[in-house]
Amino acid sequence: QVLSLGVRSITASAGAFVAVKVDGSAYAWGNTHTGGEALDALRSVRTIVATRAAFAALLVTGEVTAWGERNSGGDATAVATALHGVHHIVAARTCFAAFKKDSSAVVWGNRKYGGDTSAVAAFLTSQVTFIAHTFGAMVAVKSDGTVAAWGANDSGGDASAVQASLQGVVRVVGNSRAFAALSADGKV
Repeated sequence: QVLSLGVRSITASAGAFVAVKVDGSAYAWGNTHTGGEALDALRSVRTIVATRAAFAALLVTGEVTAWGERNSGGDATAVATALHGVHHIVAARTCFAAFKKDSSAVVWGNRKYGGDTSAVAAFLTSQVTFIAHTFGAMVAVKSDGTVAAWGANDSGGDASAVQASLQGVVRVVGNSRAFAALSADGKV
């Protein structure tokens, strides 16, 4: 009955759903291992995104909360103190990325497939405008057109062979195992 009126959005993981009502309350159902557990206290939701087995909610306060399978981003404990001042969130297969108002980005999730940002931590502290993902890697683009990749090497997480040509990048897209970058001068 609770979802018979006033639902403004619905999001799905591999085995669960979350509906957000016009009043900002959220309701989850489905497999509890993929984020279907009860969300009694979740209010003031702006948006929700999902990985394959977890959800992340951006609240109107600019804070983010996550739940679901730990290795799919459902546990944001390691980055919880940084999840404030957020204006946008995105989901990859097993990781989430939060874009902050100060132009930094915070990433969490499966460490092997993009959740470990230790190699690019300094890069993510400012001017991040875009993050693309594949099955197991992520790429961040800064406003100056520079790019950093991380995650599983066989999924595009190692761009060292082409790093010198990744200048002036305006857009990156990913498929399941590779990235393609478009530069401002029209080169791919």
